[in-house]
Amino acid sequence: MNKGIISKRIKNAMEYRKISQTYISKNANIPKSSLSSYLSGKYAPKQTNIYKLAKVLNVNPVWLMGYDVPMLSATNEIPSDELDKIYNKYKHLLTDDDKETILFIIKKRIKNEE
Repeated sequence: MNKGIISKRIKNAMEYRKISQTYISKNANIPKSSLSSYLSGKYAPKQTNIYKLAKVLNVNPVWLMGYDVPMLSATNEIPSDELDKIYNKYKHLLTDDDKETILFIIKKRIKNEE
């Protein structure tokens, strides 16, 4: 994952949603210091924090990771089994870290659907 792209996308989503760092830190349960590191591009968030950020910002976590997909997530309309099929179709294009993040998101969705 590219730290610079993630940083820009978090900032873009914050501006779009008119959400402050304090709000994100509190609602995503991410320390302010970690969020500052993500925003400065010093560090990239781990998969669990990508998911938390995407959820609070109400954006597509895959977009947040830097991929060329719509910012606004339509995953709530896609059943988990379809997400799994999409993942399997494109996994050869992903880095190991991105695969891990996307699988985490799919598993989280499956758990929420049960």
